Amino acid sequence: MYKLSLLGVAIAASSSLYSTSALANNVERITITANKLEQKVADVAASVIVIERADIEKSGVNDVAALLSQQAGFQINRNGGLGQNTGLSLRGSNTRHTLVLIDGVRVGSATLGYKSIANIALSSIERIEVVKGSRAAVYGSDALAGVINIITRQTTATEITVGVGSDSYHVAELAAGTQKGGWDVDLNASFEKTDGFDVMQTLQFDNDGYHNVNVGLAASYQDESLGQVSAKIQHNQGEVDYDSAWGGINATDYRSEFKNDLLSLGWNKRIDNVSLALDISRASDESDDISEGFVSTFDTTRTTKEAKVTWFALDSVTALAGFSHNKEDVSGSSTIYDLNSRSTSAWFMGATYAEKAIQAEGFVRRESDDQFGSEITYSIGAGYDIRQNLTLHVSQSTGFKAPTFNDLYFPNSGNAALEPENSRHQELGIKGFTQNVSFETAIFSTVFDNKIAWAPNAQGKWQPANINEARHQGIEVSVSHTLLGLDSSWNYTYLDAKDEQTNNELTYVSKNTLNWRLAEQFDALEVATEVQYRSDRLGKYTQLPSYTLFNLVANYTFTNEVSLNARIENVFDRDYNAVDAGIADSGVFYYNTAERRFYLNLRAKF
Repeated sequence: MYKLSLLGVAIAASSSLYSTSALANNVERITITANKLEQKVADVAASVIVIERADIEKSGVNDVAALLSQQAGFQINRNGGLGQNTGLSLRGSNTRHTLVLIDGVRVGSATLGYKSIANIALSSIERIEVVKGSRAAVYGSDALAGVINIITRQTTATEITVGVGSDSYHVAELAAGTQKGGWDVDLNASFEKTDGFDVMQTLQFDNDGYHNVNVGLAASYQDESLGQVSAKIQHNQGEVDYDSAWGGINATDYRSEFKNDLLSLGWNKRIDNVSLALDISRASDESDDISEGFVSTFDTTRTTKEAKVTWFALDSVTALAGFSHNKEDVSGSSTIYDLNSRSTSAWFMGATYAEKAIQAEGFVRRESDDQFGSEITYSIGAGYDIRQNLTLHVSQSTGFKAPTFNDLYFPNSGNAALEPENSRHQELGIKGFTQNVSFETAIFSTVFDNKIAWAPNAQGKWQPANINEARHQGIEVSVSHTLLGLDSSWNYTYLDAKDEQTNNELTYVSKNTLNWRLAEQFDALEVATEVQYRSDRLGKYTQLPSYTLFNLVANYTFTNEVSLNARIENVFDRDYNAVDAGIADSGVFYYNTAERRFYLNLRAKF
């Protein structure tokens, strides 16, 4: 009953924001991630977030985790500072339940089952698109909670950024691009380094530094008879020091060296009202974990091939169909798995409709796994324009995730009898905009079946098993408007995430989260205050208390080509505990959180 009441309040409140004289001067954003084709965000029957390069630069943050933590539905659980292991929870899900793409290509570790966002260079990003809810009908395994698509830099100028900050933080970035005679070429490169701080209490008293080197190159050629041919390469590598809850008190030799590569080739051509596309990609994710002199290598190589046909049947109808094949190989790892590669193949099809006040979409996918057989997933949704620029949408979708190589075959603890996890997602929402206000709210429910969790077996040995069913339900509200002459943007999420068998709350999930940004423009200077609130939540060992953080941001534009950004995080130097690490004789100890931090970035465009 509370769901219907909350939605009724949201519809009434949003309708009161709209007057017939308020015209849509707002530029409508486009998403390519929701259904693998271009759509207006307002026409997608799901909650969608689009973060542009200008948004990234204005925020002044220096990694993807900090950027996403400001968005509705995201909770970030970080084991210390930059580069450290970072949990990404979308609407209360585990990190492994959100699929991460780079330029539409699946990336990440097949041994862990997810892509670490901690070592993705923010300098390489032009745009981030987030689609919430199960999207397996479009993308296959792993997209149970949603999809994050990171689109790399695109520019027609030369842009240089240099920055400094607390803990000897240094960054240098370059982005350059040109368009000429059918060619489009883009380059991005960066170097980032910090001495860091001691990331864990009680054990290993040392600073834990981080550095990351990134370079990317993309080129495409457009010809009327040939179509468009494109190639992209993205490389980053670096090193991060960390502390271990299982290490000695004076041990200091804990670090992880990582290297990630992505190569993709593509071709597409429009013939009348039909578009043909072929794509092939190879993504590698390698990490060497050095623990007190012992080295463990985890190496994943993914090869993906996809063919897709898009039919623009009418102005209001777009249909697509395609085939994809994906192979994962972990034979380069030092761990000996009983099986070190697997392949999946899939057929998918679907269509979208948008005419006058009605939108609809439907997709289905049949994915065959050489280990687990076939999974059929679907996604259906519909939208209705209550009035101009105000749309009500409803959707239902399913998802699944195959167990990881670690889950199945890790020596002495893997469980080869595991079955894939499954999800069922439902959402009812409303979104719209006027000249001065944008508004979105959604009520959602996601049920996870066969959830994989580690627990002692009958012999007392810790092992993964399909033992859990969890339900995540809640409401999100996001509003951007003018408040007393100030630019105000805020989002609030209420989330109830529980294990259905035990009725226990899930770990590291706050019921209430709030993000608020209030900004004032003084000619060439913008000054903004950020507030982030997280309510108390259950940790692994104890109940973690709520906390509120305040940040200050300033952007000064000297000319159209030169600007300066300054950011102060945790202004009041709040001491708080976000993630518990273990239990010692003295009690529970935690990962340290960042104290007050200062960052300064100078940007120039030529």
